[in-house]
Amino acid sequence: ETEHGNIYRPLYDRFCDILGLVHNDSQHDFEEDCGKGKRRNDEGMKIFDNFLPAFFHTLQYYFPSKLLTSTSAFTTIDAHDESINTDRKFRNILPKPTKVTLILRTFGHDLPLVAMAISEFAKGNHPLFPEYRNDDLILTENDLYCSDWRRACNDNGVIDGRDNPNRNASDDAKCSEWIYELHPYYSIHTRNETSHEGNQRQYKDKAADHSGDEEVLNFLQSKTVLGIQDHYPFWKSWNHAPWAGKPVWACIGFNNCHCHHHHILLDDNIHNDPNDGAGGIRTPIELRGRGDGEKSISGYQSLFGKEALEMHGKHLIRVPTVKPLMEEDWFIRQIEEARWNLFLE
Repeated sequence: ETEHGNIYRPLYDRFCDILGLVHNDSQHDFEEDCGKGKRRNDEGMKIFDNFLPAFFHTLQYYFPSKLLTSTSAFTTIDAHDESINTDRKFRNILPKPTKVTLILRTFGHDLPLVAMAISEFAKGNHPLFPEYRNDDLILTENDLYCSDWRRACNDNGVIDGRDNPNRNASDDAKCSEWIYELHPYYSIHTRNETSHEGNQRQYKDKAADHSGDEEVLNFLQSKTVLGIQDHYPFWKSWNHAPWAGKPVWACIGFNNCHCHHHHILLDDNIHNDPNDGAGGIRTPIELRGRGDGEKSISGYQSLFGKEALEMHGKHLIRVPTVKPLMEEDWFIRQIEEARWNLFLE
């Protein structure tokens, strides 16, 4: 309502166009529009309110439409297309990966809504992508999980880390003792749960479906799409240390490693700070003493400090949300750049 913000009105209008939001003539309607998600075609777009179009643009690149009659301009993306601004072309082109897995990662309680939106997109119900069809991206309740960390301890047996509040920075060196696990989402949450506290989980006497790095890796890489609600209270209890957040595995090049994918986490909470961030790197512990030149593993560990920061641009990508909002191919370019950076190694 003041003159100071008037210079940003064209940018606001541009964002409204991209997101499909209705323009208003008065400045004070901005908050109302964004809060209620008012759109030109409200019924068709409501479920997609909290998604950037660039996200779906990326999905159709790595998971092409299976509708053979599709003639949509959105169906394919040519990395060499001359219509793409030269500065925004992929600088280095690698062959498309033969298999891609989409893993949704969140600390919040929005996972079922996100899964529903992606499933509707896959069925051709996104107004901006009406001719897209790919049943491989349709998620069911069985594709949703909650993660947890369980601590394997000494001769006293197993101590559940969720019940151990005595944590401090000096324990970071012992983080390899924590075991990452996946539980079925609806074995933990009720279907009408609305709390965003993230600490209402009931794990008692419930074994995880998938436990430990190798078992989790095998499961993740066998899927095309699934969703994981990572454990926010655990991450918070460790002062938002990256290793305690959303683990990403980096172990290509090891002889008996179960990590066959190039894992990439795109998140807006990734910082140039080894002690703060949502994404942590898990790497193999090399098995010593073989003497045959082969690199084999005996387990996994989390990276810290400079070693963790060196994974930025390869396995961790910070997302300044305004960039993919303005550039629909931003996610693709970042992923391809990460692939190229790893290829150079």
